[in-house]
Amino acid sequence: MELRPFQVKNRDFLVKHKRCGLVDEMGLGKTRSALAALEMTGVLSGGARVLILCGKTATYVWRDEIEEHLPEALPAVYIVKGQPYQRNKIWRSASASEDAIFITTCAAAMRDWSTLAGVSWDIVIIDEYHRRCISRKSKTCLFLKSLKMEYFWPITGTPSKRGPQDMWAMLNIINRHRFSSYWRFINTFCFTEKNYWGTEILGPKNVPQFAQTIQPYFIRHEKKDVMPDMPDKIRQIIKIEMTSEQRRIVDALAKEMIAQTTGDNLVVASTVLTKILRMRQVLVCPKIIDPDLGIGGSIETTGEMIQDLPDPHCMVFTPFTAAMPYIEVHLKRVLLDPPIFIHLQGGLEPEELARRVKLVKVERGIAICSIQYAESFSIQTASYGFFPGYDWDPFVNYQAEDRMHRMDTENAVNLYYMRYIDSVTDDDLHTILDGKVMSVRKILQRLRAH
Repeated sequence: MELRPFQVKNRDFLVKHKRCGLVDEMGLGKTRSALAALEMTGVLSGGARVLILCGKTATYVWRDEIEEHLPEALPAVYIVKGQPYQRNKIWRSASASEDAIFITTCAAAMRDWSTLAGVSWDIVIIDEYHRRCISRKSKTCLFLKSLKMEYFWPITGTPSKRGPQDMWAMLNIINRHRFSSYWRFINTFCFTEKNYWGTEILGPKNVPQFAQTIQPYFIRHEKKDVMPDMPDKIRQIIKIEMTSEQRRIVDALAKEMIAQTTGDNLVVASTVLTKILRMRQVLVCPKIIDPDLGIGGSIETTGEMIQDLPDPHCMVFTPFTAAMPYIEVHLKRVLLDPPIFIHLQGGLEPEELARRVKLVKVERGIAICSIQYAESFSIQTASYGFFPGYDWDPFVNYQAEDRMHRMDTENAVNLYYMRYIDSVTDDDLHTILDGKVMSVRKILQRLRAH
């Protein structure tokens, strides 16, 4: 298996430390590093039991990576899915094999908890663990603690979204004796404040000590360090104005929590959270709340910018799947020679996801993608990404960006975020995102030095 120097370090680290995390920046081939480590352990030549836990869309990604890089292991690979009787049949049929690599989702594995807890696993890998193991009380954490395993490799590009508190749960699974007390850990590495509801965690402290404490358990590389010649990822904020229609509805919702859309149609927000949601929907695509409204300033601007591209092959990301058909209709209307379009959102079977991704790359079309769904696939052939709206979680946006910014990307990736002028919702969002990112970067920069 051909590896880059930093992937060799990853492989050696995983094998040496046995129970440790691989948290390279997104787009640096963590799957390949993990498979190289799996091969290096030598377990596949002696009745190995390997469990790979991942998202539904990633199951076939892992299988394809094994087929490419560990073809000799392919006969022993089992994707566990389906109804209980189907999953049980797979577990039983595989038990007679000399080696067995099981790939399944966390949800499916936990439904078969009693079966898996009785197995002595050589290696357990959990991919994108940040989606399931941030909370120490999550069922996934309890499930992982119940497994008997020699090697345990949690993998993610986003080990922390808020601060050290996000990393305790995984550290506790890796070494429950060293990291036995959650609140002792929090009081050592986080600022806290007592209030009416209890203890509020404010942010990280003792960052150098924290980085030194966790270095034996995690390894991280970032693109700028290990691939300095990699094409840049260029972000640009495009400041735009609301349409008069958007301004009228947003102002009414902000002041009265009720707005008239078209005719006698009303949109009502019964709570502050609902009000914010409706305002965001109006800013992304007013048609979400009333199909008779216009398309909105952000999608209009996105269409104008795509018209000016030398090649329309690009990705358009939205936080609301309800906006996706309206985006496609608008782009087909404004583009002189519309390319093929695909939609990427939750609910797709892995085979259908792979088919759509291949189609849009070969035909150089436009992929309209739910931001939350943007993981476990690559469209590195596209060099332009548009965000008519974005997620409250900056790291979810970064993960979406990195569907295009991969190790084999040939051109700079240009990313355009639409931001409305004088929008309270957009201004608040940017303030929140900036605070989150700066807090976590302090930690990851220290960890990167490892």
